[in-house]
Amino acid sequence: MIQHIVFYKWKADAPAANIEAAKAACRKLREIPGVTDFAEGKNVSPILHHDFTYGFSLKVKDAEGLKAYQAHPNHVAVAAVCRPNSAEIFVADLDC
Repeated sequence: MIQHIVFYKWKADAPAANIEAAKAACRKLREIPGVTDFAEGKNVSPILHHDFTYGFSLKVKDAEGLKAYQAHPNHVAVAAVCRPNSAEIFVADLDC
């Protein structure tokens, strides 16, 4: 099982509408075949948050599932809307 975790630090000048569109695109990741345990939301950690204010996590079965997830049109759409509005993105894939 692979736990895929992503955090976003939005650009200070990113329009609120763009950020909401990015979050909506992220929520569509749960529709990708093979994705389980999807969760998303505001980062509320009071320590070591490094200004990453939003994130999501999901699980896929294995490395092949992760490759399929990354190639899926919903994931491609997330990258297209999130990257231009992000000052920084943190990604981790945990082998659980």
